[in-house]
Amino acid sequence: MEKHLMSGKRGLAYRRRSPRPEEDYGNTSLEKQEDEIVKFCERNNIELVDIYTDDLKSGKSFEGRDAFKEIYHRVLSKEEDIDYIIVLKQDRLSRDTIDTLYIMKRLNEADVHLISIADNLNTEDPKAEILVHVMSLVAQLEREFISYRTASRMEKKAESRSQYHTTC
Repeated sequence: MEKHLMSGKRGLAYRRRSPRPEEDYGNTSLEKQEDEIVKFCERNNIELVDIYTDDLKSGKSFEGRDAFKEIYHRVLSKEEDIDYIIVLKQDRLSRDTIDTLYIMKRLNEADVHLISIADNLNTEDPKAEILVHVMSLVAQLEREFISYRTASRMEKKAESRSQYHTTC
């Protein structure tokens, strides 16, 4: 992916940390995301203009994700030349397939590309669009599995408490 990038490009970084640490599997702390994005931009001669952060926000929807809304409107306004939105992993943008596809459609219309470092994805490559589709499905499935596991754990805790109180 890196060989396709041209010098003189400008990017905005976006990072998000989930409110539930199990969603991030311990490998997408805000610090790690920023560090990887900064290194990537340095290696690829991309001017990193700004870094946007949504901390303790779910990727399920855009509700309460003010930083994402800000970066999104900034690139769509076309008031400045921004070539990329750069994330560590595609699921930082969204864990909803429909939302991801809508975002990608609007970014394509604005001639702004998504770079997802860990996923080795750069939408400057036309073949990357299918990867975005697949990865958005995976991200949504992961969110649904996490929700199911969380609900199951909560049920088990409630059952344990209930059994403890009936035996006392």
